Amino acid sequence: MLSAVEGTRLHAPVLVGLATGLRPGELLALRWDQLKLDVCQPHLSVQGSLSHVGGVSIKAPKRQRSYRTVPMPGAAISVLRAWRKTQAEERLAAGDARAVEWDDARLVFTAEDGRPVRVDNYRSALRRCLASKGIQHVSPHAFRHTYATHLIEAGVPIAHVCGVAGRHDRCR
Repeated sequence: MLSAVEGTRLHAPVLVGLATGLRPGELLALRWDQLKLDVCQPHLSVQGSLSHVGGVSIKAPKRQRSYRTVPMPGAAISVLRAWRKTQAEERLAAGDARAVEWDDARLVFTAEDGRPVRVDNYRSALRRCLASKGIQHVSPHAFRHTYATHLIEAGVPIAHVCGVAGRHDRCR
């Protein structure tokens, strides 16, 4: 799947989604200041989710426990660094056509014009891209399950898996 999206705008969000288990709305609401890539234990902070109800906004998590810190593996860090350069190049290339109203948000994943990416558009683009490579029935939400499965298979305690996935209620 990763090789199918390599070289596309989907590569960075798909890799980060698989590497962190974020919900698609959380992934698309991620801001650069929530990433700590240059520390001993790289991580990101989940602080909201992208919503398109009544206009585009970043809404706070429904529950306090949904605010969380998620570790970042090395592969995701290098892809994010490259993505930051691509995004800066797009910002310059867009010039006056750029949607500046979202610049202050400093979203990690944006459309080429700087606007937030709708979750349904992300899902559809991924489905089309993968289908063109013969891969069917993949949803970005399934990345959460893949992430959790890999952690459990690696022997990570279930309570910790639930914590980084923001699902403490499922571990009681």
